[in-house]
Amino acid sequence: MRNIFKSTILLRSILILLSIFLIAACDNLLNDDDNDENEHEDEIMYSEYGDDESHQTGNTCQNCHIAGGSGEGIFTIAGSVYQADGTTVNPNTTIKIYSGSNGSGDLLATIEVDGEGNFYTTQDMDWTGGRYVSASSATNEEFMQSQVTSGSCNSCHDGASMARITVN
Repeated sequence: MRNIFKSTILLRSILILLSIFLIAACDNLLNDDDNDENEHEDEIMYSEYGDDESHQTGNTCQNCHIAGGSGEGIFTIAGSVYQADGTTVNPNTTIKIYSGSNGSGDLLATIEVDGEGNFYTTQDMDWTGGRYVSASSATNEEFMQSQVTSGSCNSCHDGASMARITVN
């Protein structure tokens, strides 16, 4: 009888400890910062040559990559680069943001285009007064002649209302 009593106490103790452990584990899962949909909101993110993590080439990135959006990070500059045909992506090229036209003034940002043809960053950019953009390959640099006041490049360069961003 005494052994049954000890076994019952031991079993109850184990069940209590197991219950405490499960409650603590569930609480950690529910409050884990990794479950936050905008966990990368304050992290500086950027595309890199050869990377294949991006998606939806040609779509407006800032439809999702905005504060409260479903995309990871808040993109300040994002878009896609194509070859001259406007259909074939042109990976591993470079986007540059200047303060003056045709590469004059200060170089404010250099963004690598990834292996999917997309570029993006969450780095702050001051668009006051407009900025000038270029897309470059190893042998060529194409300058956008008009000023831009937003980094949502694919919202204009959609291939319908305005030509895609291209560089050979």
